Amino acid sequence: MKNWKLIAQGLDGAIPEADLPKLAQTLEAMDAAFRPLAEAIPDEIEPAVIFHIQPEEQA
Repeated sequence: MKNWKLIAQGLDGAIPEADLPKLAQTLEAMDAAFRPLAEAIPDEIEPAVIFHIQPEEQA
């Protein structure tokens, strides 16, 4: 399990110290929920890449 509180402190993202435990708890829950899903993806599946092309401006 990653130490999300330590990671958040190291990023120096101006997160108040009082908010770090709640943030860490949320990130731990997300990590626990998504890690099994990510590990279940077969190796031959490539990630989806989406390009958003802005319409050309007409002069």
